[in-house]
Amino acid sequence: MDKNFRILNLDISYDENEIKNKPWKPTLAYAIFGFLWILFSDKILSALVEDRTLYEQIQTYKGWLYVIVTAVVLYVLIKMDNFRIFELTKQLTRKNEELVAFSEELVAMEEELEKKLVSLNVLTKEMRHQKEFIEAIYNSSNMVIMVWKPDGTIVNYNEHFKELFKYDNELIGQNWKDRLIYNKGAIDVSELGGRVIREKTVENIESEITNSSGEVLNMVWNMSLITDPLTNEPIVASYGANITGERQKEKRLVELATTDVLTKLKNRVAFDNEVNDWLYRGQNFTMYLIGLDNFKYLNDVYGHLYGDVLLEKIGYKLEQEFGHQNVYRWGGDEFLLIDDKYEDRDVEKKISQLMTIMTKKWNIKELEYRSSASIGIVKYPDNGSVLDNLKSNLDVTLNHAKQSGKSQHKFFSDDLIESIRYEAAIENELKGALINDQLELYFQPIYDMVDDKVVSMETLLRWPNNNVGERNIGKVISVAEKTGQIIMVDRWVIANVFKTICKNKDVFGTTVISINISAQSFNSKKFIDYLNEQIDAYHISPSQIELEITEYSIVEDLEKSTELISEIKSLGVRISLDDFGTKYSSLNYLSKLPFDVLKIDKSYIDHILLDKKDQAIVSHLTSLAGDLELNTIVEGVEFEEQKDMLLELGCRYGQGYLFARPLPLKETLSLLKAKSGKSMIS
Repeated sequence: MDKNFRILNLDISYDENEIKNKPWKPTLAYAIFGFLWILFSDKILSALVEDRTLYEQIQTYKGWLYVIVTAVVLYVLIKMDNFRIFELTKQLTRKNEELVAFSEELVAMEEELEKKLVSLNVLTKEMRHQKEFIEAIYNSSNMVIMVWKPDGTIVNYNEHFKELFKYDNELIGQNWKDRLIYNKGAIDVSELGGRVIREKTVENIESEITNSSGEVLNMVWNMSLITDPLTNEPIVASYGANITGERQKEKRLVELATTDVLTKLKNRVAFDNEVNDWLYRGQNFTMYLIGLDNFKYLNDVYGHLYGDVLLEKIGYKLEQEFGHQNVYRWGGDEFLLIDDKYEDRDVEKKISQLMTIMTKKWNIKELEYRSSASIGIVKYPDNGSVLDNLKSNLDVTLNHAKQSGKSQHKFFSDDLIESIRYEAAIENELKGALINDQLELYFQPIYDMVDDKVVSMETLLRWPNNNVGERNIGKVISVAEKTGQIIMVDRWVIANVFKTICKNKDVFGTTVISINISAQSFNSKKFIDYLNEQIDAYHISPSQIELEITEYSIVEDLEKSTELISEIKSLGVRISLDDFGTKYSSLNYLSKLPFDVLKIDKSYIDHILLDKKDQAIVSHLTSLAGDLELNTIVEGVEFEEQKDMLLELGCRYGQGYLFARPLPLKETLSLLKAKSGKSMIS
């Protein structure tokens, strides 16, 4: 039986049967040879030798020969067997030495193996700790961790993924594009996987993810390329943060930044963003800027709460009629509508719809209020090619519409630009005129219509020899009010009136000189100080000065206006209310504010001969003013018949072309010398 020992490269083998049969071989060979020798040698010898003595002698020699031959053969056989045994012994000895050496090596290896087993146990323990540590980080992280193949197939995900997206393990093996992405067209997962392979890391990829409850979450991902340790294939590790709260806050901030708080319509910020998109697309459109007429008076008379309610109602109606995407709160009392309809017939239809809405009757608490509005219309690309230009043209066009009266609409035109340039020229020239004293004072007499005598003078401003191509002082004053120059104009008039009176005291005597004061000057903090300084500088009797203010000057803050008027009157200066009846006139002003004179506007005088209503209004105003101890002056008396009618209605003082036009100083002095009368100073 063969037995083989193979340990590492060591082979030890032997033939057990060969060793066991070796002793019998020489014995068997000797027996066979002896048997054959006796058998054949005796027969041969008997046949050849007949002599008995010779036979016996040969037999003896034969015996010796047999012994010698067998001894030699036996020697050879034993020698050969011993040689084989010797060789086997040598081989066994060598193998034994190798086995001993191997045994020693094996012992050393066993010792080393034991050391390695100890190290392996330590390493295994550390690896187990590391694995538990990594799993703890992996599963306790507040980041969503998802591992997926570059084609989108999900390999694994952590516990936070399960908690946030409300899935267990059912997504493993599925494509996350199919199960998680809210907008399938927003992200090409395969393209993203390829990008990660190319770039190794991809950062700040945002996506909307739908969890198992159907809730949409905003996620931002950072992605890294790693290698699967088992398959050596590339895989993607995605680390996601839930930014839904931040996006909702941002959305809310954007809404706050782009939505009007009062009307909930979009505001100018939203308009800028959206119209820039329209401009980028090169789409034609028409814009309608809508401004409420006299909205300020609603606030002033009834309070801002009423104004806010009106704006809310109008905003809601515009949104209902034209859609939320096209209507904006422009600010204050203005709304803006943008429409892709561009043709003239469509624009006219839109204007009609807007006017219908803006002129309807609104129920505001207990008040029934009928509004009106002016509209400025600008088209793209006809009236501008960039956003700032379009907005500027809108403002210009609306202002032009408002200046044309109530419920007017105007289209932008190059003439408006010329008008702006003209106003800019006036502004520039007026600066020089104020500095160089190029303005001039005119005076229009106010008559006692009973005695036909001059009782006072209204100061009027003129600007001769100006370079702006237009001498309409009303236009100049309008521009000055827009630019803020009106305060300097008022100061120039006051200073020059006082200087004129001072130099011509003997002619003016006690004649009252009235000066028109703008709302800006009246409400200026430094106006009263300036007025007092000029009175002291020119030694003017304050009782000889009358300041004319309009309703517009006082309606913004009635309480403050009362204080200002009282302070002015404390200086001894008289106050008259000019243009009464032209706006939202309120008898409340007359009863609460300490006026001295009420001036009835020319608009009531123009048709007084034919209009019974105007006659009644003038009669009642005159009677009421008398009851309030106010003098009344009617403006714009141009015909003798008007004068007679006014006298019948109880009016005593008047001014107009019937008596005298505004006169320069030289003619004014001549007139005063010729027609001096009792002053209105009481």
